[in-house]
Amino acid sequence: MSEGQEVPPVGDAAQPAFVLEPGMPYVTGWAEADVAAGVLRRELAACGLAERVPLVRAEVTAAGVGVVELGRVTPATARVLAGLLAAARTGPAGQAGPDDQPAQGPGFARPCSRAA
Repeated sequence: MSEGQEVPPVGDAAQPAFVLEPGMPYVTGWAEADVAAGVLRRELAACGLAERVPLVRAEVTAAGVGVVELGRVTPATARVLAGLLAAARTGPAGQAGPDDQPAQGPGFARPCSRAA
């Protein structure tokens, strides 16, 4: 160090590469997101989609809000996910109204069953 330069702090006094806001519930937000990501990963695996959506992970925003990162998927995987959501939305009896039709066509998924 040359004369006049400040010695960088070490240990507890050191600042991270980015400064977190005091009192922000980062751990709580991330933990919530981590639980949700785990649930999503298990359901994707039960539907045989775990390898098609491999980047599911917990994150936290600068405001301390937990979020789940889903990553990118192929168009085919997006169609499968859309089909599963449509099947869930219409329910087991398929009670969609005239303006509420489930997605159909090649590549759209039917409801999956939970792996035994």
